[in-house]
Amino acid sequence: MWENIKLVICTFGSALGIAAVYQVRREYLLYAGLGGALARIVYLLLKACTAESFIYNFFAAMTAGLFAEFMAVRTKNPSMSISRSN
Repeated sequence: MWENIKLVICTFGSALGIAAVYQVRREYLLYAGLGGALARIVYLLLKACTAESFIYNFFAAMTAGLFAEFMAVRTKNPSMSISRSN
């Protein structure tokens, strides 16, 4: 139990770190951390229910993607920005 809680907290911090590397604006850092933690929670819950690694990896990734799309709409930001260097 405590191991899983530590994993979720570490995943939250890791997502914050990755968002900071990609220079995400400060007001959106919390959303990045929550998205990472939510994906980890789904991963851990499904891992406890099934032994098939494809299942829990797929649904954790799908959760992260859907959360990102939902937050892009909610914060009125593009879900994906393409930059081109000249």
